[in-house]
Amino acid sequence: MNFEIKKAYIVHYTKLKDRKENILKIFKDEDVVLEFIEPYDREDIDHKVLNKFYFPDKVSFEAKIAPLWGFGTGNENRFRILNMAEISSTIKHIEAIRRIAEGDEEVGLILEDDALPVSLNFLEDINKILKTSRDSWDAIYLGTGCGLFFINSKLDKGSEKISDELVKVSHPATNCGESYLITKNAAQKLYESVVPFNLVSDWEFAYHFYKLNMEIYWCLNPLFLQGSKNGLFASTLR
Repeated sequence: MNFEIKKAYIVHYTKLKDRKENILKIFKDEDVVLEFIEPYDREDIDHKVLNKFYFPDKVSFEAKIAPLWGFGTGNENRFRILNMAEISSTIKHIEAIRRIAEGDEEVGLILEDDALPVSLNFLEDINKILKTSRDSWDAIYLGTGCGLFFINSKLDKGSEKISDELVKVSHPATNCGESYLITKNAAQKLYESVVPFNLVSDWEFAYHFYKLNMEIYWCLNPLFLQGSKNGLFASTLR
């Protein structure tokens, strides 16, 4: 796809001002408009919003888990009620998807507010991927996510290496949500399908990518790290 990133959508919890300052610093020399997703902080979610977006239903939860992850012998993948931080973050990701679906750009970049670029040339690297990747993908996960070992493990599970930079992964096809590209067309389909959700954003999106038969790529050489995993920021989800 011969596009360039001109806008980035930042999933941001407004109380974490140091994270916003860091994102602004990262992009200060880049010709990119930053759109911070600030509505739906956990403290601001009322019953009307909660009932619109989140459906804590065991049957629906397990119907999504079963085809992709199955169930372990203990408590793995068992039904649970999401906490308000997880609900807030998931709604913010959905809001970012909505804005891309209704926006003017053909591809959108979504970052969580703890995303850290691996190199100073991260935007150039993203635009290179957009120009050299084939046209069939729906989303590209740019970050380290669960770790390099997890990325490499996907190479042996029905995935297809597209280039030295990208692999088309088998479902379930998400790898955390600190940094990803999604096409406008895919965002439209995902937004129509994802509400109400039963799982936290990464797993919920994985289910709908599977349901909608979307093509998901991962970067073999990730462009972003998670600051809440490498020690720069404290995790606030749990």
